[in-house]
Amino acid sequence: MRTATHVFVRIDAHRTPLRPPYKGPYKVLERGPKSFLLETEAGEADRGQANVDATTTRSGRQCRPPARFSE
Repeated sequence: MRTATHVFVRIDAHRTPLRPPYKGPYKVLERGPKSFLLETEAGEADRGQANVDATTTRSGRQCRPPARFSE
């Protein structure tokens, strides 16, 4: 692993049949004693979800969360 220029990353999530357990290859940019910095695709580097207004449903209905969840 110390001299590899590219690596595969294992996906530990539940997979559908015939889906490969690894993604890649990804280029190794930097090496540390216990970690690597990899060059990934822009879409995969950010896995956050879009900010959605939690008070309105898709059909336009207004929602009110229980009082214990209000600030």
